[in-house]
Amino acid sequence: MRVAFFLVLFVPAVFGNFLEDFHGKFSDISQATEAELVYLRNYNGALIKEFNRELLLQFGRMVPAMRAADVEFVQVMTDYENVSEECLEYLLEVRDFLVRMQNDDIRSCAEWSWRALKEDSLGRFFPYHNSFARDNLAAVSQVMETLGRNRLVQDPERVRVELEGELEYYENLNGGQVELLWKEIVAHADMADETYQYLDECREMTKLMQSFDHEYMMDLLENDCYE
Repeated sequence: MRVAFFLVLFVPAVFGNFLEDFHGKFSDISQATEAELVYLRNYNGALIKEFNRELLLQFGRMVPAMRAADVEFVQVMTDYENVSEECLEYLLEVRDFLVRMQNDDIRSCAEWSWRALKEDSLGRFFPYHNSFARDNLAAVSQVMETLGRNRLVQDPERVRVELEGELEYYENLNGGQVELLWKEIVAHADMADETYQYLDECREMTKLMQSFDHEYMMDLLENDCYE
């Protein structure tokens, strides 16, 4: 009530449109910053979606390839002529066990990859974004907050200087916020590259282990389980 009283009776005589101009400037900064935060937030979300999509595609190529190799090898075993029924039955049991091990290998690749991207998507951009969004909201009411801390009529010049300083602070803060958030977005790519590289290595190792499994079973098959 006291601030409103000052604004009605004293502001026109002392400042004219001074406070109104400052309020407009703070509002403009806030609106511009909010627009940039929305853009960066959407861009960040689209980038994370793209990383996740690529991860799905990687597994979409990996799993069918290994399944096809397994089907082909089972066909080789069942078509093999010089093997006893007992040995073939045993080999199919061994195959079932090794396939479960291969599935565990694939699951390990997936769990590490998803965990890495999840931690990156949640921990890299949004902690800064959320803090900046709170700071930006404060800019809208900064004129009234400053008036609440100072005696407008007794020392109007002090109010002017403080508002000019706070306006400069928010302008600099806006530039620093945007620059930092862009750095956070760019850093997503580094983490994605690291994750994809790990996934490639994990996939190749899983395929190699499958080939070792097939070699082991083929040796048993060709020797009729060493009966």
